[in-house]
Amino acid sequence: MLRTKTMLLTVVVVALAVPSLWAQKELLVRPKPAPNGDPVCVAAPIGLPPAGYYASTNKCSSGNANYGMGNSLNGTVGTCSDRGGVEANYDQGLTVAGVGPGNTWPIWSNPFSPFSVENVSPNVYGQSITVSNEIGLTLKHSQGVFGLEVDNLTPQTFTVTFHTTAGDVSNGPQLVGGIAEPDQFAQRFVAVCSGPAITGVTVQCDSCSDVSGDGATAIGQIRGDKFKGF
Repeated sequence: MLRTKTMLLTVVVVALAVPSLWAQKELLVRPKPAPNGDPVCVAAPIGLPPAGYYASTNKCSSGNANYGMGNSLNGTVGTCSDRGGVEANYDQGLTVAGVGPGNTWPIWSNPFSPFSVENVSPNVYGQSITVSNEIGLTLKHSQGVFGLEVDNLTPQTFTVTFHTTAGDVSNGPQLVGGIAEPDQFAQRFVAVCSGPAITGVTVQCDSCSDVSGDGATAIGQIRGDKFKGF
């Protein structure tokens, strides 16, 4: 009889533990839908990611050798992909500028602002076919949470605009880039919606000039809550 009670108690404990595990994955707070049910989206402040951001999202990679145009290291890529296939398409070809330590970007993260980016040396993707002050990314499937990191070799003012079915959202012009203190280095930009509504993003360098070459902008750590990951 005692053994039976012990087994029942074990089952109850396991059953109670499972919802708590799911709750850990859903820590990210989303805005409530509009009264008519339409989605509502907000752009999170740069810096620290929203709580639950990493647990609620997966990465796609622009360097995936099975997809895109080009597709080798330091070649030209046109998509961001994961095990689910192509998740997003760039509006122009990008170069895999570097992967991991020793990439062509001296440092991605400001050591005095450790929470501004995910890590110091991510996969970095930059402009290759033409140097422009804008990078656009169109998502194959609408996302409820979407984020990416942006950097520039020189300090520049950027506006990152998330396109959603509820309208565009942005946290306005932000200082990004540089390779020495007190520059801002890379910064993370994130949008969160009440449901799948994010259709794409435009990374606009407001202070860059196409002809001067200071539009040497790169992005990395692209994440979405509907991406399948690796």
